[in-house]
Amino acid sequence: MNTVVQAELGRHPDELFADFQREPMAAASLGQVHAARLGDGREVVVKVQYPGIEKALENDLANAAVLVRGFALTGQALDGRPYYEELRASLLRELDYVQEAAQADAYRIAAQRYPELVVPAVVYERSSRRVLCLERIRGKPLLDFMDSDATAEERFRVARLLIFAIWGPFYAARLVHADPHPGNFFVLPGDRLGVLDFGSTKVLSERFAGVYRVFLDENDAGRAHPDVGPMLKKAGFRFLGDDEEEAFEFCQRIADIVQRPIQSETYDFGSEALFWEVKRAFRSDPRTGFTIKPPPEALLFYRSAAGVAQDLRLLKARGPVRAVLKEIQQRGSAW
Repeated sequence: MNTVVQAELGRHPDELFADFQREPMAAASLGQVHAARLGDGREVVVKVQYPGIEKALENDLANAAVLVRGFALTGQALDGRPYYEELRASLLRELDYVQEAAQADAYRIAAQRYPELVVPAVVYERSSRRVLCLERIRGKPLLDFMDSDATAEERFRVARLLIFAIWGPFYAARLVHADPHPGNFFVLPGDRLGVLDFGSTKVLSERFAGVYRVFLDENDAGRAHPDVGPMLKKAGFRFLGDDEEEAFEFCQRIADIVQRPIQSETYDFGSEALFWEVKRAFRSDPRTGFTIKPPPEALLFYRSAAGVAQDLRLLKARGPVRAVLKEIQQRGSAW
């Protein structure tokens, strides 16, 4: 760790920080996180990339590419090369902490209509490509809150903030936070939510995001879109089967399930019915499912959407989801 910090920032951690805890406080996917304090008294966290992780990840990606190319030879239905390239680009971005710092700032700007969301400031003079220094956020980890004896009302207050954290920046600026793991959120006093880890954020195209914005606008009005298939085609989906109408019907069946949270005044994510019904719908007709090809950028979008839905399930959130989506629409957007 000392070697990485000195190589990146030119000095030993003891010279850069008034206090630097050698024992990591947490492990990130590509590095470890240390608590520290700056000379001006600010508490910070310092993410230091594991030595050699970049080479190891590139080797793993190269091995995966061989498999992906092999499947591509069997035909379009199993050609995953565009998705592999999207995933590869996302993972390599996460190796560059200068890029992650810029993405943290971009998320803060996209979330500026949501003062309930707290994004840690980047300490640029203590950051580099393999070292990222952020002001520390102190609060209750979302995982701990999920396991607490919080009331149903308290749980939905936090659920509202989670929905803001994922769908707010998307609606406002087409930006998705594609790693909504519970470990990336802190419940703070004053009905606020701390948001962390911006390595997997991305601004989506107007073509794709515009279609899903239409869906959100209709959802906050309590309407489920009746023609999802043709709309997805506008978003860049490809339908490779012989019967496009059959594929459209398949998409509609899935959409009718995932849009249920907005079809009543309240919805209970803790019931788990939504997740099982989506799985059953896919398993009932895998042949059609394999012929539907989303655009590559959809990978991060669906990772974000599915991730926050899973968080809401673990939170056992029950409340007026549609009203929260209405709040997001009322706060507006910049596009």
